[in-house]
Amino acid sequence: MFTNDSILKRIKEIMESKRITPTMISERTGILPGTLSRYLNGKANLPLKLISPLAHALGVKPSYLLGLDECTIGETVSIPMLGEIACGAPLFADSNVIEYVTLSSDMLSDKKEEYFFLQAHGNSMSPTIKNGSKVLIHSQPTVDEGEIAAVLLLDSNEATLKRIRKSGSSVILMPDNLDFSPIVVSQDTRIRILGKAVQVITEL
Repeated sequence: MFTNDSILKRIKEIMESKRITPTMISERTGILPGTLSRYLNGKANLPLKLISPLAHALGVKPSYLLGLDECTIGETVSIPMLGEIACGAPLFADSNVIEYVTLSSDMLSDKKEEYFFLQAHGNSMSPTIKNGSKVLIHSQPTVDEGEIAAVLLLDSNEATLKRIRKSGSSVILMPDNLDFSPIVVSQDTRIRILGKAVQVITEL
């Protein structure tokens, strides 16, 4: 039977194995650093509702933290970070890749080839996505209403992160920051949806 101590032991083992810091966990889960510190130091019991987000942040299954299975900690994979996307080149062409970001394979729900990173520039999606954040994108040609998409503006080859809104037959690229104006997609605005934003990594 699992206990608070046994869960904390597994969390700390994973953190040490994967070199995951409390700051990284706080950023990935939204748990305040002070609160997380109390949990990790055993000064407060870890609520069961946090098991799932903590497991996701650590790259393991919730059942592993709870001691319900003995799955091994997943291997790491390298995901490309894309810069300016060259006109006519395949999405993952070498000319588009500026670096690689290492993740646990358990954090990906599909093949690693279906993921890439973009780095957020500017504050149009703040506070959801801060300037400089690394945003993990699952490559797919469409997203649902209200989801954040990586959108390629074909005339400028610029990739932008915006929330998708639909109004009749029109598509609107909405910023989360109300100080910025939305982009209304028309016949004069050629776009291509590159994928759906699934995770944000913010560094201090």
